[in-house]
Amino acid sequence: MVIDELFSEDFLDSQTIQDSGPVHPAMTTPFTDYTVTEALLLFCLLFAFAAACVRILKGGFPWLR
Repeated sequence: MVIDELFSEDFLDSQTIQDSGPVHPAMTTPFTDYTVTEALLLFCLLFAFAAACVRILKGGFPWLR
């Protein structure tokens, strides 16, 4: 192929984008629909959020130490 053909509008229009998988809206998807990897990432995110909240509370209230 010639370089000009690669960037032509006809060539770009003929390309299709493949879907990368199912979409999980966070607030409406039941936990049973998540994969093990997604559940582990969600657990890690929740743990990090809880740890940050505890750290902020301990820093703001010295009597909690």
